[in-house]
Amino acid sequence: MGNAEPHLHLVPSEPAAAARMPPHNLELERDILGAVLMTESRGLVVRLRGTGLAPQHFFDERAHGRIWQAICALADEPGGEIGLRSISEWLRALGWAKKVGGSPYLAELMDFASTAKPAAVVDLAKRVIALWRLRQLQATARRIAAEIDFDVGEPEEYLRRAT
Repeated sequence: MGNAEPHLHLVPSEPAAAARMPPHNLELERDILGAVLMTESRGLVVRLRGTGLAPQHFFDERAHGRIWQAICALADEPGGEIGLRSISEWLRALGWAKKVGGSPYLAELMDFASTAKPAAVVDLAKRVIALWRLRQLQATARRIAAEIDFDVGEPEEYLRRAT
């Protein structure tokens, strides 16, 4: 017993940084878009735009960002409707309908519509923007880390420029 060899315990390594997902919440994005589709309210679009919500803030920019772009474009048209049919037609005219999942996905978004009042949907938009800001911060930190891995020249000069 005294000569028993020690057991080797393997600890799984942390997943590669590249495999980590940036901060996002697709459910919030679907709730926002679903609420707009459900209510067809131009007033809600105005309130959401008042938060600064833009297509690039959506993590799923290819689908959700484009749908938001369609909603905003239609809301800007005099008498423009922001219903399911008009949004589908707008996306189809630009060749984006299939890229966003088509009419079936738009209809599915309505199932995700939050039952919250418009003020709560505005809060969701603010959270989506905050998550986008975190992704921007994360990208900047990664860029700086990559720069530091290479010869940055004089450290004091680099720190002065980076600040």
